[in-house]
Amino acid sequence: MTTPTTRKRKKPEPKIKFKVGDRVKEINKFQHSLVNPMRGKEYKQKFAAIAASEREGEVIEILLIKNSVGSRRVYVDVLWDGFKTPTRHEQTRLFLLDPGN
Repeated sequence: MTTPTTRKRKKPEPKIKFKVGDRVKEINKFQHSLVNPMRGKEYKQKFAAIAASEREGEVIEILLIKNSVGSRRVYVDVLWDGFKTPTRHEQTRLFLLDPGN
């Protein structure tokens, strides 16, 4: 008697949106809804300025990393303007800048 063999379903490769050398912009991390309504006006203005700020940088490296479930995710190392060391972000947090910018 032979035992049936099970084949693992092959997951498709994730789509890579960027290439090395591309200029990217980070999606804002904060939302205005997180501001405590009981705080002062000065605090709200300062928080709004942080939330509205955007940073731009250049893609240094692209990595495929498996998460705990086994799905491959695309991570991008970005060297932000004004910084010396790159940081790693999932590609869904980043936008490609127009070449004209």
